[in-house]
Amino acid sequence: MSKIHLRRGLTRLYLVLWVVWIPILLWLTHTSYVEEQRMWTRRAIEAESRGFHDEAATARTVAKGLDDQWRADRLILLPLYGLVLPALLYGFLYGSIMTLRWVLLWVIGGFKHNPPEQPTGSP
Repeated sequence: MSKIHLRRGLTRLYLVLWVVWIPILLWLTHTSYVEEQRMWTRRAIEAESRGFHDEAATARTVAKGLDDQWRADRLILLPLYGLVLPALLYGFLYGSIMTLRWVLLWVIGGFKHNPPEQPTGSP
């Protein structure tokens, strides 16, 4: 029976999830920026149609600011999503599994009966 390499298996799982994790989070974050930008653009169009030019200008400025904000946040979010959060998650999961393994082995070891050793030799 082959020995299970827990650390190698967890590392491979981590790498697979990491490759999937970054694009999904960046896509979700970008989607939220785009949705908010669309909301402000709709507000600007509605305000313009009602004749509120100042309100429309403010809404357009906010929509443009969100686009600029996404460009700046992207530089911060990529290392955060790509390195910091996955490293913390890996450390937590690896530590939890190793602790659980130690506890299980300790408990199972308590059920094993080791008879006391018999002295050898003559009295």
